[in-house]
Amino acid sequence: MPFSSSKSIIRQSKDVAHQEVLGETVIVVPRKRTIHLLNAVGTAIWRAAKNGTTVRALVDDMVKRYRVRRAAAEKDCLQFIKELKRKGIIVVEKS
Repeated sequence: MPFSSSKSIIRQSKDVAHQEVLGETVIVVPRKRTIHLLNAVGTAIWRAAKNGTTVRALVDDMVKRYRVRRAAAEKDCLQFIKELKRKGIIVVEKS
Protein backbone atom coordinates (compact mmCIF):
# COMPACT_ATOMS: atom_id res chain seq x y z
CA MET A 1 0.00 0.00 0.00
CA PRO A 2 1.39 3.43 -0.82
CA PHE A 3 1.74 5.64 2.20
CA SER A 4 2.51 9.02 0.75
CA SER A 5 -0.69 10.25 2.36
CA SER A 6 -0.06 12.17 5.54
CA LYS A 7 -3.17 10.47 6.91
CA SER A 8 -1.72 6.96 6.60
CA ILE A 9 -1.25 5.27 9.97
CA ILE A 10 1.90 3.40 10.89
CA ARG A 11 1.99 0.73 13.58
CA GLN A 12 4.61 -1.61 14.98
CA SER A 13 4.34 -5.08 13.49
CA LYS A 14 3.12 -7.70 15.95
CA ASP A 15 5.44 -10.21 14.29
CA VAL A 16 8.65 -8.76 15.72
CA ALA A 17 10.44 -8.77 19.06
CA HIS A 18 12.13 -5.61 20.28
CA GLN A 19 14.15 -4.23 23.15
CA GLU A 20 15.34 -0.73 23.84
CA VAL A 21 18.94 -0.46 25.02
CA LEU A 22 20.60 2.84 25.88
CA GLY A 23 18.26 4.89 23.68
CA GLU A 24 18.50 2.60 20.68
CA THR A 25 16.16 -0.22 19.72
CA VAL A 26 17.06 -3.75 18.69
CA ILE A 27 14.36 -5.41 16.56
CA VAL A 28 14.26 -9.08 15.64
CA VAL A 29 12.12 -10.24 12.72
CA PRO A 30 11.95 -14.04 13.26
CA ARG A 31 10.12 -14.78 9.99
CA LYS A 32 12.97 -13.21 8.01
CA ARG A 33 15.71 -14.22 10.47
CA THR A 34 16.97 -10.66 10.65
CA ILE A 35 18.07 -8.27 13.40
CA HIS A 36 17.92 -4.49 13.06
CA LEU A 37 19.29 -1.66 15.19
CA LEU A 38 17.50 1.69 15.26
CA ASN A 39 19.37 4.82 16.32
CA ALA A 40 17.77 7.50 18.51
CA VAL A 41 15.72 9.00 15.66
CA GLY A 42 14.59 5.57 14.49
CA THR A 43 13.70 4.72 18.07
CA ALA A 44 11.54 7.87 18.32
CA ILE A 45 9.67 6.75 15.20
CA TRP A 46 9.37 3.20 16.59
CA ARG A 47 7.92 4.51 19.87
CA ALA A 48 5.41 6.68 17.99
CA ALA A 49 4.28 3.63 16.01
CA LYS A 50 3.57 1.62 19.18
CA ASN A 51 -0.05 2.75 19.41
CA GLY A 52 -0.29 3.92 15.82
CA THR A 53 0.43 7.38 14.51
CA THR A 54 -0.24 9.23 11.32
CA VAL A 55 2.60 10.16 9.04
CA ARG A 56 1.56 13.79 9.52
CA ALA A 57 1.85 13.57 13.33
CA LEU A 58 5.19 11.83 12.99
CA VAL A 59 6.54 14.55 10.67
CA ASP A 60 5.19 17.26 13.00
CA ASP A 61 7.04 15.64 15.91
CA MET A 62 10.29 15.34 13.95
CA VAL A 63 10.11 19.02 12.90
CA LYS A 64 9.52 20.13 16.47
CA ARG A 65 11.95 17.72 18.15
CA TYR A 66 14.90 18.06 15.77
CA ARG A 67 14.21 21.56 14.39
CA VAL A 68 14.43 20.52 10.76
CA ARG A 69 12.50 21.78 7.77
CA ARG A 70 9.17 20.12 7.13
CA ALA A 71 10.08 19.06 3.58
CA ALA A 72 13.26 17.35 4.79
CA ALA A 73 11.48 15.68 7.72
CA GLU A 74 8.70 14.42 5.45
CA LYS A 75 11.10 13.05 2.86
CA ASP A 76 13.27 11.33 5.48
CA CYS A 77 10.29 9.92 7.41
CA LEU A 78 8.63 8.53 4.29
CA GLN A 79 11.88 6.93 3.17
CA PHE A 80 12.47 5.38 6.60
CA ILE A 81 8.87 4.15 6.87
CA LYS A 82 9.18 2.55 3.44
CA GLU A 83 12.34 0.75 4.56
CA LEU A 84 10.80 -0.45 7.84
CA LYS A 85 7.70 -1.66 5.99
CA ARG A 86 9.81 -3.56 3.46
CA LYS A 87 11.67 -5.26 6.32
CA GLY A 88 8.40 -6.28 8.04
CA ILE A 89 9.02 -4.07 11.07
CA ILE A 90 5.97 -1.82 10.71
CA VAL A 91 2.62 -1.95 8.98
CA VAL A 92 0.98 0.94 7.15
CA GLU A 93 -2.79 1.37 7.19
CA LYS A 94 -5.19 3.77 5.57
CA SER A 95 -6.73 6.19 8.03
